[in-house]
Amino acid sequence: MNHSNSKPAATEITSELDLVCEPESRTTDRSPSSSTARPFLGVHFHCCQVYARIFIAADGTAYRGSCPRCGKPVSFRIGEGGTSHRFFDVY
Repeated sequence: MNHSNSKPAATEITSELDLVCEPESRTTDRSPSSSTARPFLGVHFHCCQVYARIFIAADGTAYRGSCPRCGKPVSFRIGEGGTSHRFFDVY
């Protein structure tokens, strides 16, 4: 075995683990820009016990989507008198 302070040979087993992770720049804004952010609703589909994000339809009048497992469709209209809630349970 090599007992010097040099790095071990490729065939030697060592108990040391050296990992390096460069942190992201602290000046970088991690929030999505308004031009790329897509509004969504979080939906828990109880039919299959899964969570999915539902996005605004192209016409902008509703959030539309479906259960990712069974395909059950859902639609949430957008308009006056609505709610500010962002997460829903669908049974």
